[in-house]
Amino acid sequence: MNLTSDCQVPLRRGTSSSVHGYWLLKFLRHLGNGISAVGVPLAFAVITCFLLCSWSVARAAGDVSCQDILRSIELHDGLLNTVDATYSLRHRFQIDREARLRAWKSQGIQVEKLGDWVPKDYDMHGRFVKDGMRLRREASKWEPGRSRADEFEDITTVYTGEVVRSLDSLHKSGAIQPAEDHRPMVLQELNPLHWGWSYGAQPLGEFLRQGQLAIEGEEILSGTDTIALHVSYPNKYYRVWIAPTRGYRFVRLEKYTLANDLVMRFSCELTEHNGLWICDSGTWEMFNLSGDGGPEVEQIVQMQCESVQVNEGIAPSTFELEFPPGTSVADHILNTGYRVGGLLTGGEQASNLKADELAQAIEEPHAAKPIDSKTPPQSFPEEARGGTKSVGTDDMVVVGLLAVGGFVVAGFILVWKKVRTRAGRPN
Repeated sequence: MNLTSDCQVPLRRGTSSSVHGYWLLKFLRHLGNGISAVGVPLAFAVITCFLLCSWSVARAAGDVSCQDILRSIELHDGLLNTVDATYSLRHRFQIDREARLRAWKSQGIQVEKLGDWVPKDYDMHGRFVKDGMRLRREASKWEPGRSRADEFEDITTVYTGEVVRSLDSLHKSGAIQPAEDHRPMVLQELNPLHWGWSYGAQPLGEFLRQGQLAIEGEEILSGTDTIALHVSYPNKYYRVWIAPTRGYRFVRLEKYTLANDLVMRFSCELTEHNGLWICDSGTWEMFNLSGDGGPEVEQIVQMQCESVQVNEGIAPSTFELEFPPGTSVADHILNTGYRVGGLLTGGEQASNLKADELAQAIEEPHAAKPIDSKTPPQSFPEEARGGTKSVGTDDMVVVGLLAVGGFVVAGFILVWKKVRTRAGRPN
């Protein structure tokens, strides 16, 4: 930390430059005496230990910097208790369909079943609510150029930590499923927190800590001071730009292959809401790596928040979802199916159906997978995986052991030389 010129710090014994000079000269004098007394081996051991310790301290200092950043990120991760946001998404594909099919065919991929495959653009209006582990997501989709009255999808999903309930209002179908782990699939669907706060279903700090982390340097993006981080995984790496003045949220996140090909990018504009920085507008881009000669960017999603409430009370009823009369429900917990408030054709009670008989008609929450050259495009990159330790941990242990071993050897040599010297003196 740099002190200003008007800071006056009184010098105390052991901290002044003259005291430092005295001890340095004394150390050099003893080092010279040691070299003349015990020879080159001890001098070499002492110098080696000094260099190893210096390197260890330097590596430790770099690792501490990464850990400091991680701790700040995780601290801010924990400050978000509740969020209730309404937002819109504009999803557009920019794929040359015929070129893509030709590229897949040249790679030996069976494309006959994909002959009618056409990526589907859509506009979406959504609401995302999070209170601890409880989640609610509402998503209504329609084709570009049409009104919301022409919706082709209207799905509400509620996750309570104990059960997942979903309702497809357009098709009057519902599903009840067992609770998933602490990263439910509904959390992986695109929502405002994916810009700045998380990757996939992982909080930002957790995602970064699972990779091998290094600091690339400082950079200014759109007028915002950032720290550029490099996060390595076994088969990919990420570059993440953290803004310390924006609550240690990222303003850009990029994913690369090991061949340095850019796969996807998140970019966002952060605005302060109730003391926390939330993305008001952002862009997600998926880049074309198929080699088909098509556009460089093959998918783009633009997100715009309409309203955001952070760390404010949320009514418990928000996480309740009742199925309206006439809804066909597949209960995967009880392995049964029924129609709410009605009978099936032929007078048969809907409760006699099994859940898998209704599953085809029910669109359940799911996590989309990334685009690659062998599969049709989806809407969101894969969830980050990895398990490597943070940078420098093993190296510091090895260096520390070497340094300790060096000091032990040096001490042994010094004692042995003194014993031999005393043994050779006349009584």
